[in-house]
Amino acid sequence: MALGKNFRLIWNGAMVNETVKRVAIEIINKGLFMIERDAKILCPVDRGDLRAKITEEIDKDKLEGRAGTNVEYAPYVEFGTGIHAEEGKGRQTPWVYKTKRGWFFTHGNVPQPYLRPAYEKNIKEIIAMFEAVFK
Repeated sequence: MALGKNFRLIWNGAMVNETVKRVAIEIINKGLFMIERDAKILCPVDRGDLRAKITEEIDKDKLEGRAGTNVEYAPYVEFGTGIHAEEGKGRQTPWVYKTKRGWFFTHGNVPQPYLRPAYEKNIKEIIAMFEAVFK
């Protein structure tokens, strides 16, 4: 079958790429929000500083997202400290220190994971959102 003189092929690759990128960013953004929401629910609260600083960010060029916090003590809450630290990565002997009020002993803090469980709770749904659009 021969093509007629009025036949034109138009490739809108750039438009397709931008549409795919836009949809992927929307899904990543929604997934990050879900993880952030659940991490804030699971986060242990003393003064509320850690919970308040759980955020998400997205790199639109790399199509990557990160949910977490920049609070200095966040890893100690997530993974524990001292003899309670996950995978034995903490100090294995009690820590003894003296203050103005006397001697204190500490064995560390028990892990209180909040970021990893939030990720694990939502990752299947996030993957399903991608599969529904890009299958």
